[in-house]
Order: sequence, then C-alpha cells, then structure tokens
Amino acid sequence: SVFEKGEGLYSDKVYKIVDEGGNANVNHITVDPYSTETIVGESSLVINANYNSLSVYNDGGTKWFIA
Repeated sequence: SVFEKGEGLYSDKVYKIVDEGGNANVNHITVDPYSTETIVGESSLVINANYNSLSVYNDGGTKWFIA
C-alpha cells in the first residue's frame, strides 16, 4: 500500500504521486490504498504514462478523491 491505515491521519492533506523518472509507461506505478479503502470508488489507480502524476486527498475515513 502507498498509504497505511490511520483514520483521520490524512485529513486536510493532499498527496501527489509523481513519475519523476519518466518510466511509467514501462514501470507502471500502482496507487493502492489500504485494505478496503478506495480512490474515487476504485480499489487502485495506475499511472502508466511518462512523467504523469496523481494528486489525492482523503475524507478522513476510507475514501480517497482526486485533487
């Protein structure tokens, strides 16, 4: 998991995951929240284009959203 368990731990913060090396088209980056948590309803999201990024924030519980 990119994010470990800790309800409320992530409130009021935005996290940005970045492919700084420009290799995501070959080495995909999977953003996988803890256990049953979701990002916009999905169990995980994948960055698969070079130099792309994903910014997410948490509702203080089990749901993550794209910022």
